Amino acid sequence: FGCNGIHLILRWFFSRTHFLILNTNGLEFRDAHETPNIEFMKQNLAGVPDSVCQTVVAMHAAPLSDQFKLDYIADYNEVLKQYPNLLFGISGHEHRQSVRYPQEGGVPYYLVACAEKETYYIFTLNDDGTYECEEVQV
Repeated sequence: FGCNGIHLILRWFFSRTHFLILNTNGLEFRDAHETPNIEFMKQNLAGVPDSVCQTVVAMHAAPLSDQFKLDYIADYNEVLKQYPNLLFGISGHEHRQSVRYPQEGGVPYYLVACAEKETYYIFTLNDDGTYECEEVQV
Protein backbone atom coordinates (compact mmCIF):
# COMPACT_ATOMS: atom_id res chain seq x y z
CA PHE A 1 0.00 0.00 0.00
CA GLY A 2 1.00 3.60 -0.26
CA CYS A 3 0.78 6.28 2.38
CA ASN A 4 1.53 9.92 1.75
CA GLY A 5 1.45 11.80 5.05
CA ILE A 6 -2.05 11.61 6.44
CA HIS A 7 -3.58 10.75 3.07
CA LEU A 8 -3.98 6.99 3.33
CA ILE A 9 -4.08 5.33 -0.07
CA LEU A 10 -4.18 1.60 -0.65
CA ARG A 11 -3.77 -0.74 -3.57
CA TRP A 12 -3.72 -4.46 -3.99
CA PHE A 13 -3.83 -7.02 -6.74
CA PHE A 14 -6.01 -10.11 -6.80
CA SER A 15 -5.71 -12.49 -9.70
CA ARG A 16 -5.57 -10.13 -12.69
CA THR A 17 -7.47 -7.25 -11.05
CA HIS A 18 -5.97 -4.10 -9.55
CA PHE A 19 -7.96 -2.56 -6.69
CA LEU A 20 -7.12 1.09 -6.08
CA ILE A 21 -8.49 2.73 -2.91
CA LEU A 22 -8.28 6.53 -2.78
CA ASN A 23 -9.12 9.17 -0.23
CA THR A 24 -11.23 11.69 -2.16
CA ASN A 25 -12.73 13.53 0.81
CA GLY A 26 -11.25 16.96 0.18
CA LEU A 27 -13.00 18.58 3.14
CA GLU A 28 -11.29 16.32 5.66
CA PHE A 29 -7.94 18.10 5.59
CA ARG A 30 -6.85 21.71 5.93
CA ASP A 31 -4.49 21.28 3.01
CA ALA A 32 -6.55 19.33 0.51
CA HIS A 33 -4.33 19.94 -2.53
CA GLU A 34 -3.43 16.25 -2.64
CA THR A 35 -6.96 14.88 -2.38
CA PRO A 36 -7.22 12.89 -4.53
CA ASN A 37 -3.48 12.31 -4.67
CA ILE A 38 -2.76 12.52 -8.40
CA GLU A 39 0.99 11.99 -7.95
CA PHE A 40 0.40 8.73 -6.08
CA MET A 41 -1.99 7.61 -8.81
CA LYS A 42 0.72 8.25 -11.44
CA GLN A 43 3.43 6.48 -9.42
CA ASN A 44 1.10 3.57 -8.68
CA LEU A 45 0.28 3.20 -12.37
CA ALA A 46 3.96 2.65 -13.14
CA GLY A 47 3.99 -0.30 -10.71
CA VAL A 48 0.97 -2.15 -12.09
CA PRO A 49 2.13 -5.59 -13.28
CA ASP A 50 1.67 -6.50 -16.94
CA SER A 51 -0.52 -9.43 -15.85
CA VAL A 52 -3.25 -7.05 -14.62
CA CYS A 53 -6.11 -6.79 -17.10
CA GLN A 54 -8.70 -4.75 -15.17
CA THR A 55 -8.99 -2.08 -12.48
CA VAL A 56 -11.58 -1.17 -9.86
CA VAL A 57 -11.33 2.13 -7.96
CA ALA A 58 -12.99 2.77 -4.58
CA MET A 59 -13.23 6.05 -2.72
CA HIS A 60 -15.20 7.92 -0.08
CA ALA A 61 -16.68 10.63 -2.31
CA ALA A 62 -17.29 10.06 -6.02
CA PRO A 63 -16.34 12.63 -8.66
CA LEU A 64 -18.85 15.52 -8.81
CA SER A 65 -19.97 14.97 -5.20
CA ASP A 66 -19.83 17.87 -2.75
CA GLN A 67 -16.59 16.62 -1.14
CA PHE A 68 -14.58 15.69 -4.22
CA LYS A 69 -12.18 18.53 -5.05
CA LEU A 70 -13.44 19.62 -8.48
CA ASP A 71 -10.15 21.44 -9.19
CA TYR A 72 -8.56 18.02 -9.73
CA ILE A 73 -11.25 16.17 -11.66
CA ALA A 74 -9.63 16.62 -15.09
CA ASP A 75 -6.26 15.31 -13.84
CA TYR A 76 -7.99 12.50 -11.93
CA ASN A 77 -9.90 11.38 -15.03
CA GLU A 78 -6.81 11.65 -17.25
CA VAL A 79 -4.72 9.42 -14.97
CA LEU A 80 -7.53 6.88 -14.47
CA LYS A 81 -7.88 6.51 -18.26
CA GLN A 82 -4.35 5.08 -18.29
CA TYR A 83 -5.15 2.22 -15.88
CA PRO A 84 -5.82 -1.18 -17.46
CA ASN A 85 -9.53 -1.57 -18.32
CA LEU A 86 -11.09 0.57 -15.58
CA LEU A 87 -14.35 -1.27 -14.91
CA PHE A 88 -16.11 0.94 -12.37
CA GLY A 89 -15.80 3.04 -9.24
CA ILE A 90 -17.42 2.56 -5.83
CA SER A 91 -18.13 5.26 -3.26
CA GLY A 92 -20.23 5.64 -0.14
CA HIS A 93 -20.34 9.31 0.84
CA GLU A 94 -23.96 9.94 -0.15
CA HIS A 95 -25.40 6.95 1.77
CA ARG A 96 -27.76 5.94 -1.01
CA GLN A 97 -27.83 3.38 -3.79
CA SER A 98 -27.41 4.82 -7.25
CA VAL A 99 -25.24 4.67 -10.33
CA ARG A 100 -23.66 7.84 -11.70
CA TYR A 101 -21.63 8.53 -14.84
CA PRO A 102 -19.62 11.64 -13.93
CA GLN A 103 -17.85 11.73 -17.28
CA GLU A 104 -19.64 11.35 -20.60
CA GLY A 105 -18.68 7.99 -22.06
CA GLY A 106 -16.86 7.12 -18.85
CA VAL A 107 -17.20 4.32 -16.37
CA PRO A 108 -20.05 4.04 -13.88
CA TYR A 109 -19.61 4.96 -10.23
CA TYR A 110 -21.74 2.89 -7.88
CA LEU A 111 -22.85 4.85 -4.83
CA VAL A 112 -23.36 2.54 -1.87
CA ALA A 113 -25.98 3.10 0.83
CA CYS A 114 -25.20 2.88 4.52
CA ALA A 115 -25.71 -0.47 6.31
CA GLU A 116 -28.86 0.88 7.96
CA LYS A 117 -30.62 0.80 4.56
CA GLU A 118 -29.86 -2.94 4.18
CA THR A 119 -29.13 -2.66 0.48
CA TYR A 120 -25.84 -3.62 -1.11
CA TYR A 121 -24.17 -4.59 -4.39
CA ILE A 122 -22.59 -7.90 -5.33
CA PHE A 123 -19.99 -7.56 -8.07
CA THR A 124 -18.74 -10.50 -10.10
CA LEU A 125 -15.54 -9.81 -12.03
CA ASN A 126 -15.26 -12.05 -15.07
CA ASP A 127 -12.07 -13.38 -16.67
CA ASP A 128 -12.91 -11.68 -19.97
CA GLY A 129 -12.60 -8.15 -18.48
CA THR A 130 -16.30 -7.63 -17.91
CA TYR A 131 -18.32 -7.61 -14.71
CA GLU A 132 -21.82 -8.12 -13.41
CA CYS A 133 -23.51 -6.12 -10.68
CA GLU A 134 -26.47 -7.27 -8.64
CA GLU A 135 -28.29 -5.01 -6.18
CA VAL A 136 -29.58 -6.90 -3.16
CA GLN A 137 -31.99 -5.69 -0.51
CA VAL A 138 -32.10 -7.60 2.79
